[in-house]
Amino acid sequence: MNIDSQFGERLKIERKRLNYSQQAAADLVGVSREMWGKYERGSKPGADVIKKMSVSGFNVQYLLVGEHTLAVEISVEEIELLDKFRLSPIQAQAAVLNLLDITSKREQKLTSTENVYEAANNHSNLIAAQKRAKYGDDEPIVLDLNNPSLGGKK
Repeated sequence: MNIDSQFGERLKIERKRLNYSQQAAADLVGVSREMWGKYERGSKPGADVIKKMSVSGFNVQYLLVGEHTLAVEISVEEIELLDKFRLSPIQAQAAVLNLLDITSKREQKLTSTENVYEAANNHSNLIAAQKRAKYGDDEPIVLDLNNPSLGGKK
């Protein structure tokens, strides 16, 4: 496999984009942190490690040839949404997924925007309760979609 000289720098960029430490990235692909550091400095990983990188969310096409093209075309807004989603806390990710699940179900007829907000609040509060039960967190986790400062209705 012919990997160009920019692989290490692109690997570091991808790792940071995914918000992984060197140790976390190394753990994902089954190598030591020291070996990961060598990859970022220019050592070339084997095909098995590159495959694990792909499964772990690294854009292997970008790593290997420096191109960001995807097999599926997505808009700038979709890229922005995905980047923001990945950077969000798990509670916010759960709330967003539940909101999208609610609004995309065809069998559930939501007749007004108010019903969407109410359903999303109910689901996010349920997720918050589940998180508190699982992790023992006493801090309430609530996404209030009626709050204009959170992008909710005014």
